[in-house]
Amino acid sequence: MGVGLYLNGHYDPIGERSSVEDWLTEIENWWEDDISGDEMWGNFFTRCRTIHTHDGHPALSVSIHPAAEEVEFIVVEPGHIRFSAKTSTVGPGYHTALCQLMKRFADDLKVSWNPAGDGDDASYDESGYFFTGDRDAIEKEMLLHLKTIARISIETLEAKGFTLDNWHMSTGHSYAACPGDLRTPTGIRSREWIQSILDDPRNGIDIYPWWEDGLTPRFRLGRALCDMWTKVRWRPILTDDEYEDGDWLHLDLCHALAGDPTLDFPWREWAELIDMLDESEGATMLDGRDVREEVHKRAKKRPLIGYRRYPVKVELLDGWSITIPGEMVEQWDKLTWSAWDGDRTVWVNNWGITKDGVPIPAQEVLDAMKIREGEIIPHQNGDLIGKAILGETEENDETLINLQAFSAVDGKSALCNIYYHDEEDYDWAIETWHSLSAPPDRG
Repeated sequence: MGVGLYLNGHYDPIGERSSVEDWLTEIENWWEDDISGDEMWGNFFTRCRTIHTHDGHPALSVSIHPAAEEVEFIVVEPGHIRFSAKTSTVGPGYHTALCQLMKRFADDLKVSWNPAGDGDDASYDESGYFFTGDRDAIEKEMLLHLKTIARISIETLEAKGFTLDNWHMSTGHSYAACPGDLRTPTGIRSREWIQSILDDPRNGIDIYPWWEDGLTPRFRLGRALCDMWTKVRWRPILTDDEYEDGDWLHLDLCHALAGDPTLDFPWREWAELIDMLDESEGATMLDGRDVREEVHKRAKKRPLIGYRRYPVKVELLDGWSITIPGEMVEQWDKLTWSAWDGDRTVWVNNWGITKDGVPIPAQEVLDAMKIREGEIIPHQNGDLIGKAILGETEENDETLINLQAFSAVDGKSALCNIYYHDEEDYDWAIETWHSLSAPPDRG
């Protein structure tokens, strides 16, 4: 459910383009060289990665906006490319921008987009904007989508005793520990706010970080708010990527302030971000203007922005999940997930355990898991059982405490290693291990 843009097109699979891998590399280079160097579109902080879709097609996935799902360039077969993007989590400005970019993409890379229609190879835009240029039609579709979500939230889910506490949020993380009725990419909203949308959906357009066309001050502020709520770890910067992301966010706010100083800025959080950057490599200032004094002067005491000020539930592989402190940095290395905050580290591997296609019982799985000698720490939570042992390990001439913990349900197992320095973190380590869970494999 939502508004999106889905384009089918054709290119000549000749020369270097006869290789699907080379063709996807050419598309990636277009984003990273042509677009990043553009006076306007270079203001996007894009990241590209090569993937395979659920049905096995090679594709290039591109991250463009923090409130958006990644867009995908899918090679259905040599010569046939498909572009797929969901825009209703970001707003009409994002939709029009993608349409402009895809028309430029077609011109620059000699791709012919198919016209609108009903066939599998047709292109499709729910609003029709890509084909008609009717800007009002996009707003109409976005507002209809917003009102539909509000109606489902109030009339359907709550009538059954459930609540819909996330709108337009990406999958893979849960921020339920952050207090409030409804979590959105631009912040917490109330039940009353949802009800007001049923009266007039324009009451809810503040959920969209990119409503206007172009890279306006409101666009800059909206993108910064999304990053502040969902991306920033509110503690000292640990990596070069964190510094780069944080400084980009800070410059978004600088541009927004220079363009429209009347906007409602998150002054307190901005001041905190500047302090974090200054403790690292320093906050970049716009055209020599130092906004530090102004930002700190206008910072107000109010609830702080940031879901990652609270614990975060992370979705892992094969149904496993774990809850960690929101300030932790996360990383995947092939099938191993890890997270750290400078003092504590968590990493998890998991496996499916079956015999002739039948899930092996949890107790049998757990018994087969080899663990160091020592006093076993048992654990059980419903269908899940586990065992752990506490020990020490050396890393970079430093002694670390290591909780090595195995968990199992029928047909599934996981190894969770937790490393920390301070003995007082023992309870935290046990609690983190106990948060690791997965449904049994029912075959």
